[in-house]
Parts: sequence; C-alpha cells; structure tokens
Amino acid sequence: MRYMLMHKLNARLEAGQMPQPEEIEKIHAMMGEAMGAGLFLGGDGLLPSRERFHVTYTGGQRSVRKGPFEGLGELIGAYAQMKVKTLDEALSWLDRFADVLGDTDIFLGPCTEPWHLGMMPEPEDHPLRFLAVHRMDARAERGEPSSPETVAKMSALLAEMRDAGVLTGSDSLTATKHGARIHFEGEEHSVIDGPFAESKEMISGFAIFELPSLAEAITWGIRWGKTIDVNDVEIRPLVG
Repeated sequence: MRYMLMHKLNARLEAGQMPQPEEIEKIHAMMGEAMGAGLFLGGDGLLPSRERFHVTYTGGQRSVRKGPFEGLGELIGAYAQMKVKTLDEALSWLDRFADVLGDTDIFLGPCTEPWHLGMMPEPEDHPLRFLAVHRMDARAERGEPSSPETVAKMSALLAEMRDAGVLTGSDSLTATKHGARIHFEGEEHSVIDGPFAESKEMISGFAIFELPSLAEAITWGIRWGKTIDVNDVEIRPLVG
C-alpha cells in the first residue's frame, strides 16, 4: 500500500531556514536507502507559508489570499503536483478543479528547488512547480466514494493535465481513521492513531512510500521526522 508521509511546518522552516549541508546529506542518504529498497516513490518540500496561497471557491467565485498563515492547517483530501509557466496558469487549473469539486478550499504552495537550498544558481527561465492540496470533506472522511459523474469528470481533467505536461503527480487520501500522527519532543516521540481533526500546522513537505502496513509507515515516519528535525509527521494511506 502507498502511504503519504507529511512533515509539518515548525518555526525554523516557517522562518525560511533551509537545512544545513549535513542535514541534506542525511536526508539524501535515507532517501537513497528507501529508493534502493523500492520503497520511496517520490516527494517534495514546500516553501514557507508566506509564499503560499489559500484559494477558496464559493458559488463558482474564486478568492485568493496570500500567506503567511498562522493557525490555518489543512486536513488533506487530495493533492496534485503541477508544473506551469506562471501563477495565473496554476490558478486557471485550480478553477477547473473547482468546476468538478464545487465549493472547496485549496492551498497552493511553491515547491522547494535546488537554488532555494543554495545548491545551484536560479535559472533565468524555469517552470514553476506547485503542490495543490484540497481539504478533506465530510463525505470522504466518512469513507463514502465520490459519485460516478464526479469521478469521470475528474479523471478526464487529470488526463488532460497529464497530456499538457502540467500534472506530475496526484492522488486522493483515505479517511483519517486509517492514518496516524507522530509528535516529536526532543529525542522522544508519541504516536496518535486516527481519526483526527485538523491541525494548526501546515504541511512543509511530503514523501510517498510503498509499504506493507501502517506500522511500517510509522517506522519510516519516525526516521523521517528525526532526520529532517520537525515536530510532527502525519501518515495517511492513499486511495488504492
């Protein structure tokens, strides 16, 4: 089963303090181990909340608010990774999502690039990579499937985005009762089984793992959280 491991923003990451070279080396070593074992399927980091956008759709109307966001976490229902030329292009695709989903909240955040980490100069003309996540609704949290019409419309939109070279990854997450949260206090950690309500901390980055059980995902989540030095990691299975 595939699991999404999400580490949450803390004060250091929100301040824009990027990992030190030794931290990056540890992260790459763990990722390399997981890739070598065929467990790591992908992932990304996000810039601080001041660089993100809260896009709300109500009655077919879009409103956009730019961060920073304080105490505005998200209980994620689905995600989409996009590669576009401009922010306006990304927003136009979100409009298409809202045409299918109806009233919804979407958080749009730029992904971390090598130049943000000081690994290379920023190219003059490069695509923009965004992660879009929309809130979990009550229907999905109850484990009820979307209507066949909604599934068909969303499948067609995602196929169009892939054909356009815009969509680089997407999936839905299962209800929170199937997940877990790991909280770190220094060298200690605690695990809270789902279901759970929204947290005030926003996602700072994620990794997708192929693992046999939630217990294995928790084991990797503990390693992940300690390697990247965060306070919280949330684990959610992806829809199969």
